[in-house]
Amino acid sequence: MRLDFTNDGCFAYTNKRMIGHVGLVEDVADFIADEKLGPDALDRQFDFRAFKTSVLGIKRDVKSVLMDQKIIAGIGNIYSDEILFQARINPAERMDNLAPNQLKRLFLEMREVLKTAIVRGAGSEQYVERMPKGSLLPERNKGGRCPRCRSLLKVFKIGGRTAYCCPRCQGC
Repeated sequence: MRLDFTNDGCFAYTNKRMIGHVGLVEDVADFIADEKLGPDALDRQFDFRAFKTSVLGIKRDVKSVLMDQKIIAGIGNIYSDEILFQARINPAERMDNLAPNQLKRLFLEMREVLKTAIVRGAGSEQYVERMPKGSLLPERNKGGRCPRCRSLLKVFKIGGRTAYCCPRCQGC
């Protein structure tokens, strides 16, 4: 789908897996409230204190928490893997078990990974090769290797989703 704007800009949406949808809404705030969406991961007001408040005490694996749109909106499966890889956190670790420094690193990497993906034009599963050297995403396939230590990536299911992580760098 593509929307062309009068100022020569456009909005394009591609959904190869056919799991998303596009619609028009009268009021964005009403839509967010109706869908019970959490704060956008890149919202300027969603600072570390707000992040910590959103996730504190949650007794679920950190990967599922990152992808829960009611807690934080805007993070899908592949970017949760990239965020956790960059933060060197095991996807299966419980959120409430993270040390304060891990929580801070998770927040900072979440912001950095998503901003980098946007700047480089990397979509959910398109153009992952545009991510910087040292990114997990281009290696996120069967037989993929850690871009840091070259260990074979571990692939497993968590929360019904496929997770990729490095056993050496992330302890999974």
